[in-house]
Amino acid sequence: MVTLKNIAERVGVQESTVSRILNRKTTSMKFASATIKKVEDAARELGYQPNASARALATRRTGYIGFILSDSVQGGWSNQYFASNLAGAERAARRRGYGLNISLYNLSNLENFVFPKSIGQRSVDGIILCGPTEMSVVNKFSEAHIPVVQIGANIAEEGAVPIVSFDTIEGYWKIARYCAHLGHKHMLLCISDSKASMNKAQSFAAKLKEESETSHMRLDFYIPPHGLIDLNAAKPLISHWQSCDPVQRPTVILGSDQMMAGMTRELYARGIRCPEDISLVSGTDTLICMLTNPSLTSISYDLETIAEKAVYSLIDYLDNQREIPMLQMLKGVCDGVVIERESTGPAPVL
Repeated sequence: MVTLKNIAERVGVQESTVSRILNRKTTSMKFASATIKKVEDAARELGYQPNASARALATRRTGYIGFILSDSVQGGWSNQYFASNLAGAERAARRRGYGLNISLYNLSNLENFVFPKSIGQRSVDGIILCGPTEMSVVNKFSEAHIPVVQIGANIAEEGAVPIVSFDTIEGYWKIARYCAHLGHKHMLLCISDSKASMNKAQSFAAKLKEESETSHMRLDFYIPPHGLIDLNAAKPLISHWQSCDPVQRPTVILGSDQMMAGMTRELYARGIRCPEDISLVSGTDTLICMLTNPSLTSISYDLETIAEKAVYSLIDYLDNQREIPMLQMLKGVCDGVVIERESTGPAPVL
């Protein structure tokens, strides 16, 4: 087995120097970039594999980050939206030399995930949270002094944890502007039964009125009876839409990819044409959007890059004590882009 001593002899430095460089403790003692490169190259060439147990004892660190997805997400890790987040997080962690522990969370199994009874100590150095998040979960990590970063603004209380996200409100507005250019004047936004979702919906409504291109549009909200914007929400949604006065019905509906996919099926079963009678838009672009009939117009975000940024922010804090901003609203490469497909068309004449 290759040891730190072997690497030190190869490079011609002290064993303690090799240890500090490979354990990323280069801030307390400065090393020349050439020395760091020589040590890292020698470790790779010799096939050095760190002893995880020894490193954890020496550094009080595990070398692992937890990635926890809300168990309220339909499909769990098979949900393409969150699977994309996971792919980006895993890649970022691997690049920085960390492993990733993944889990669906509820408070019945979270205890063993973070504090395994067989070990009696912390099993991860920090946490990435993904999906709708309860304050009880955030509070548990806060009490244990475990650093947390949330992907997406899915928590009700601002300032509870650092958040890395795309600009949801700007994305919604781009969809509304696109629909307004098609002649639509009445939109229905489908949201989950949570304070975070309602906050975003109200912010979106305010932006509609502020912008000249969309100030004429009417916006209504719809919360499914079971509170989730998943596949099962399509049937009550179509019933709600049909119960509206035909003259007052929304002409475009914006919701999750799963909910809108279910809507294409429900519309077909009732002989309602899309987009001639109603247009549908998914709030995120996934593979599902391309497989429905008609295919779904959507807004696309770089979900992997967003997750990468969250992981890098957490690791920068763990390794270098670099402060994590409470809100990082990513611009540029992560701006939403409207993807036009078959499910949207000119507003019907009522």
